[in-house]
Amino acid sequence: MNFLAVLLFALLVSSCCWAAPHRFHKLGFGEEFWQHEYRHGVERGRRLGAGVGRHQPHGRRNMDEDHEPVAYFSGPMGDTPESADIVSAGMRKDVDGNDVHAHGGGIYSENGTYYWFGTTQKVLSGDLSDGINVYKSSDMQHWQFGAKVFENTSITVPLAPGMSYRIERPKVIYNKVTKTYVMYFHLDDSRFSLKMVGVATSKTVMGQYAFVAGWKPDGEDSYDMGLFYDDHTDDAYLVRSVQNQYAGISKLTDDFMNTTGITSKGPRMEGQAIFRRNNKYYLIGSHLTGWSANPAILCVADKNDTLVGATWTDLGNPTGSHNTFNSQSTFVFSYIHPSGKEMNMFMADRWKAPDVIHADYLWLPFVDQGHTLNITFEGEWKIKDY
Repeated sequence: MNFLAVLLFALLVSSCCWAAPHRFHKLGFGEEFWQHEYRHGVERGRRLGAGVGRHQPHGRRNMDEDHEPVAYFSGPMGDTPESADIVSAGMRKDVDGNDVHAHGGGIYSENGTYYWFGTTQKVLSGDLSDGINVYKSSDMQHWQFGAKVFENTSITVPLAPGMSYRIERPKVIYNKVTKTYVMYFHLDDSRFSLKMVGVATSKTVMGQYAFVAGWKPDGEDSYDMGLFYDDHTDDAYLVRSVQNQYAGISKLTDDFMNTTGITSKGPRMEGQAIFRRNNKYYLIGSHLTGWSANPAILCVADKNDTLVGATWTDLGNPTGSHNTFNSQSTFVFSYIHPSGKEMNMFMADRWKAPDVIHADYLWLPFVDQGHTLNITFEGEWKIKDY
């Protein structure tokens, strides 16, 4: 009888263990914990902010630039970027567990909230997007889908028969004079025949953006583009690939609705992004190889007080990677720590050509290296450390 009792007890313990397996969830941009699927474990998981997560193999992944991680999101927003853990490369998941589609995008910040604008998944024929999405976050880690704020079908520029609109690289800035949110994007057709910028506006940051016009800025063919708002001077600039020959920089009009002439020329590049660091202006972009990744190009301006009349010195490839960790630049996000120190984050798309429909993202910090800047690959990093 004693032997049978011990045997029954052992079987009971074994069945309980099998009824309570462990699951590994990766949260946000790097936070991880073990969740027990019995009652007390679930309650503990909720207190830790457990939410959406996909089943993963046990153990932590040792990631590098060639892995395909997925950044999972969970829990309520409410923290600041000081608490953010960033997984550098891979697909982002929003707080509802859906893939984030904000390609070729940029981040606009206002009153402690960050708005990530970008194009929808490239599901249309010719690797085209049907609109522009926005996501919001208070900590740069947990992103909530806001709205599809612009529709491809709202564009009114005449098209040749059989053509579809191409919308790429949307960026948003706010005009304090007109109290209007202004969006610029590369406007083209599926064969790159238009070579324009498109402009749309909204009175609310996540409202529907109404198409205003499409044109060739300063009368020149325009391809990849970006916007830069200079807090130092309160001026806004358009930077774009002019005729795919050089990076043309034009100051915008006071209402941000037009350009005022090319005031500075950078080297031949696309995926352009301008930012300030250490009281200097920098310009980063890529070579022109279509969807295929290539070495990044970093330049510094000879002026530190204005972009008007600036000339640029090529500092080479800040990543040291022959394909920029398989990515192409789209934006540089700048964040001021409570201490006053500034963090600049390189934002890029990993297009995965020819499988562009499955494109994802790369986010990495700039670091000072002598008289230049470097971008070093890290699987995970914290905003507060830079």
